[in-house]
Amino acid sequence: MENAEKLAVVALAIAAYGVATFFFYRTMASRDFVRLPRRHRSKGGGMVRASTQFSLNVLLLPLLVVFWYAVLGVLLIAIADPVRSAQIGDILLIAGALVAATRLCAYISEDLARDLGKILPLTLLGVVLVGEQLPELNRLETSLREYDWEDSAALVYALTLIALEVALRVLYRTTRFVAGLLTRDTDDEPKDADHGAPERRNQEATPPTGQAPMER
Repeated sequence: MENAEKLAVVALAIAAYGVATFFFYRTMASRDFVRLPRRHRSKGGGMVRASTQFSLNVLLLPLLVVFWYAVLGVLLIAIADPVRSAQIGDILLIAGALVAATRLCAYISEDLARDLGKILPLTLLGVVLVGEQLPELNRLETSLREYDWEDSAALVYALTLIALEVALRVLYRTTRFVAGLLTRDTDDEPKDADHGAPERRNQEATPPTGQAPMER
């Protein structure tokens, strides 16, 4: 009976970690957390939709990044099962670096960010499962309680993630806006150069009034 309970607890813990990892990489790998439906796009217009979507993402994505940083940090502390509370600082650094790297890759390639946010947490889980000892919840509670949070860099990491997300969002939208202007100017130049060309060809092909067309 004791072995069955232990099996159930370990299976539930692995499943919970897997579900958290799934939602983490699905959320963090997406460049835009808020994407307005098509019915809103048609009503509001392109500029209004882009401004609204940009504002919502700037407000919500930093909060979401901090949330997943906290969740991932607790999960990594739980599976790492640190013996000394001083190791928690390194684990929080790894959690922050993983979130930051995933968000950075999301602005480059969402597929790359999805793979990164999925592979690393699952790899860490595999390393823990093949270790000498499985994590215990009472040790997690003790480690979190004994850790000196006042001198911790967790708040600095969270603020850095917020600043990074806002900077990436502004840089991405600015780049897209400038690229759109350059593309629009490039598309307008041939139109201006060829404007009136069909009329000139028609005038050349149509002989003047009273003049017979030239025979070839």
